[in-house]
Amino acid sequence: MTKTKGRHPVDINQRVDLGDGVHAYFDGVGLWLTAADSRSEMSHIGLDATSFEQVLRFAKDRVGGEFAALVAKVASEP
Repeated sequence: MTKTKGRHPVDINQRVDLGDGVHAYFDGVGLWLTAADSRSEMSHIGLDATSFEQVLRFAKDRVGGEFAALVAKVASEP
């Protein structure tokens, strides 16, 4: 997982708004999440496939309930 502060070089049109001020995009290598803080500085978190899998496992195993149901729903979609 990589975390950087500042501006990450990506075309703004590639970003998908996930809600709550969070955007996502894929740079061909990893999934990136961006969010602005109260000073409008952007934070970027990069997840490779292994890290993303760990986030899904965390949501399914540790959080449970609604999150586990959403992981199962998305996993079953074509």
